[in-house]
Amino acid sequence: MSSFSDHLQHQFIHHFPYSDARYRTNAQAGLDLYRTHSFFILHNDEQILNVKIDSFYVELNKQLLPESTCSCQHNGFCEHCFAAFFYMYSLIEPLAPLFKEWRNHEKAALTMLSAKQVLKKPKATFQEWRQTFEEQYTLFMQGRNENDRSIYHEYYQYYYRALVKKAPEHPLLYALFCMYGAVHTFYKLSAQLQAHQLSTNIEESFVYSHVYKITNEIYATADSLKQMKYDGDALSIIEDSIPYIRELLHKDMPLQYERIEIYRVIWQKIFTLEKWRKTEESKLKAKYGSFINNTALSYLLFLQEKDGEAKDRLSDETLQTIPYLIPWLNDLLHEKETDRFAQWGSYIMTYIGDYVRTVPTTYQGSRNMVSMIVNLFQHYKDLTNDQTLYIEALQTLLPYSFIEYSDFLYASDQLKKWVELQVLLQYDSIKYDEQTIEALKQKDEKLVIPLYHQMISKLIYEKKKSSYQEAYIYLQELKRLYLQMNRSLLWEHYMEELAIKTKKQRSFQQLLEKGDLLNV
Repeated sequence: MSSFSDHLQHQFIHHFPYSDARYRTNAQAGLDLYRTHSFFILHNDEQILNVKIDSFYVELNKQLLPESTCSCQHNGFCEHCFAAFFYMYSLIEPLAPLFKEWRNHEKAALTMLSAKQVLKKPKATFQEWRQTFEEQYTLFMQGRNENDRSIYHEYYQYYYRALVKKAPEHPLLYALFCMYGAVHTFYKLSAQLQAHQLSTNIEESFVYSHVYKITNEIYATADSLKQMKYDGDALSIIEDSIPYIRELLHKDMPLQYERIEIYRVIWQKIFTLEKWRKTEESKLKAKYGSFINNTALSYLLFLQEKDGEAKDRLSDETLQTIPYLIPWLNDLLHEKETDRFAQWGSYIMTYIGDYVRTVPTTYQGSRNMVSMIVNLFQHYKDLTNDQTLYIEALQTLLPYSFIEYSDFLYASDQLKKWVELQVLLQYDSIKYDEQTIEALKQKDEKLVIPLYHQMISKLIYEKKKSSYQEAYIYLQELKRLYLQMNRSLLWEHYMEELAIKTKKQRSFQQLLEKGDLLNV
């Protein structure tokens, strides 16, 4: 068996336990699809397989199967994802041994948990695990140069995967070991990144994709742990690990956003006991109030629904914290805590306009943030049927939210406001299609007048004969509308001004002289 097929088998067995009826059902349905349907490969590389199955599109993440997606919108690893996995796996290994190992692994795990075997379960401590992580890191670095800047892809590919093979067989301890192993891998990669002092462009081009493999592993494992019940050994390991996780808040380490996110996910999904959170709150309050410490403390208060105090902790640096708050609001929507979302949504509304105009260094950076924020408020609108916050967000985030606000106004038949928005932001109106123009005319012909003025100005500015001809056609239609409204004097004044502004554009002047635009 190749290392790649071994990696796939390992993921399949541990992420989709045979004891879970949902996975067995979806796997059987996926196997039926695999046997009876054709597969159309759209894209295939080391990380991703894109395939079409039975009119559905699957993106199979080879490195982290639970992160795969399907256009069927099923929550989780659906039958189409299983079918795509079986298709890919069958190309390199037969399926029968995989299924046998899947069933046998679960039986072995259950046997370990049987009443006769519970006392024989090996004791584990967090300190022993950390020692294992360090020993494996020493082995990993043998023959490698710490100054080699191409080493980053090897942290997940070789170091983390080697750690996973050292994990205990017990399902709960296995998941915990893998999560802490991924955190340790993240620490090691961060230390290497700090030593190399790479430029931002190099980090984005060559490092972040490997960081995300590790963080995605942490998030996926944390999700699976959230569904498990912890026994005494697990609780002891978790409690001993809290100071280790707190090291994520060291203010001088790189990857600040990722560190706060890892801290957030672990405290949300694994460190759930009230006494742990109260103790951690006290620890952070006693520390120096750095940005990362304050953000983490605010989140702990947020988890305990101490929203007023959480906002107070953010007050000095709220603008910087906007990206960190987006997942918090996402969690509120996921839990359908719409009242709390409304309070937090109103809170960040005060800052998001300034944020998108000042913090991102590129237009696309602002657009990406606006898209996330707008999607949040749209989800809230869909849950509550209350458009107030959604509309306020669209207006606050202009001009970056132009596309979303424009679509909203048009879809909700607010065509007068839609036209005003186009003119206000000087949208490239030459791109308006005939269907849009006709819809406006049917609503109220006067609505197209400012758009015609805008289109005429842009066409004349191009200074091309073809553009002049097109502008002339719009001028004829504009004249008809002005006369229809008994505004002949206004039309004459407009044409006199236009003739003066374009007196040096000979070809356009000739069009005006030949036509009847000046005659009313």
